[in-house]
Amino acid sequence: LGALVELPSYLDRCTDDLPNFEIRYPESLGGDLITEAKMFPRDWTTPKEQWLEKRVRRDLDAGENVMIFLRHTGDGFLPKRLTRILGRDTTKIAWLDAKKVATDKREAWIDKHVIQAGVRVLLVNPSAVRTGLNNLIRFSTAIWYELDASATTYRQANGRLHRIGHTKPVTIWT
Repeated sequence: LGALVELPSYLDRCTDDLPNFEIRYPESLGGDLITEAKMFPRDWTTPKEQWLEKRVRRDLDAGENVMIFLRHTGDGFLPKRLTRILGRDTTKIAWLDAKKVATDKREAWIDKHVIQAGVRVLLVNPSAVRTGLNNLIRFSTAIWYELDASATTYRQANGRLHRIGHTKPVTIWT
């Protein structure tokens, strides 16, 4: 059953610039293939991606900076795809790759590669920003492109925007 929970993520990972979409049993249960799905051409934009692109553009045009929460960041393919799609209009985008930036270095990384660099859109796994970061008040809009199953992660990640010193209303899209 746990593997089938991944089925809704198909449309987030269904283009041929990403690895083949497969759902398998965990390795501890033999790793057997449950199903695989057809991949669409790299240049095809899903309806969800079209919505994201329009939503981000509206928020940026209104002067808001946008944080986008993704669960499938481990292999880097989805963040790279969304960076390509959202960056078509030369919007400055950063991806906080938790594998490359240690927990105790993330606040300094955000200061340097996001705030000082004038980045308007930040892609991040919500688990990477759950605690200890107080410099994300630069963002007033958060979009949960992929929801997390943990209510605690959801609340803590949203809380990174709702901090003392924030001067704008915060909007969370789920």
